[in-house]
Amino acid sequence: MPDFIDKEACQQRSSDTHHEDLIIKVRQHLEEDLCFRGRTSFVGIVQRDETIILSGQLPSYHLKQLLQEAVRRVPGVQYVENQTHIK
Repeated sequence: MPDFIDKEACQQRSSDTHHEDLIIKVRQHLEEDLCFRGRTSFVGIVQRDETIILSGQLPSYHLKQLLQEAVRRVPGVQYVENQTHIK
């Protein structure tokens, strides 16, 4: 890379884009799941390194577990931290 290009900034943007891509992939995967189709706006999704962090409120423990397992199956997701709460 030429000297006038900030290599660290480029790497950070690349990392940010990767995080955004994985979050988009997770949302798309959930939209394809019959249990969560049309309800993904109620689930917060954040990525920290290799971990997807889920937040929000769900009506049952069963849906909480289904959500976690659905996200775990998305290619590129290494770990899932499920911080959702039951109403």
